[in-house]
Amino acid sequence: HTQIGAQQVLFPNRDQEDKKLLIFESDKIVDPLEITGEIELELFLSINDTKGAIFAYFELVTPDGEVILLTETQLNLAYRARSTKPAYKGLERNLLISEKQEIFPHEVIEIQLKMLPLSVLVPAGYKIRIAFAGADCDTFTQINDENTVLKIVHDGRHKSCVKLPVKKA
Repeated sequence: HTQIGAQQVLFPNRDQEDKKLLIFESDKIVDPLEITGEIELELFLSINDTKGAIFAYFELVTPDGEVILLTETQLNLAYRARSTKPAYKGLERNLLISEKQEIFPHEVIEIQLKMLPLSVLVPAGYKIRIAFAGADCDTFTQINDENTVLKIVHDGRHKSCVKLPVKKA
C-alpha cells in the first residue's frame, strides 16, 4: 500500500498490458534468488524523434503465467544526463533546463537508470521479466506520438544491460 491513508495499490495481472510492450524474460529460476536494492539499467537507445521517454517495469512471471509488477522507473530522455551537482543526496537528476540535452533522431544515446528499491525472494520456477514502453498514458502526459519508435540497442559496441542486486537465497 502507499502508506498514505493505507490505501492498497494493486496492479492486476500485467500479461495483457505487456503484450503492448518490449519485453525481455529470463528462463525459469532454478534456485530461489533474493533481490534487494536498486535494479540498475544501462541502456543504449535510439529514437526517431527529437523527444521521448522510456518506462521500465521489473516483473515476475509465475509458473502459471501471471505477471506481477514489482518496481519501475521512467525518464524523459532530454534529462538523461546525471547532474554534476545533485540538489539532494541520492538524486541523480535535477531536471533543470540547464541540464537538458538535445535528442537527435536515430542517434544512439546512453542512459543509466535506477528502479525504485525493493526486496523480494524470487521462488524457483518463476521467471524475471523487464518490460519497456515509450509512454504510460494512464499516469503521465504523453510527450511523443504513436509514430515514435524507441529502440534498445545491444551489439558489439553498445552493451545494454540490467544489473540485479542478487544473492542466492
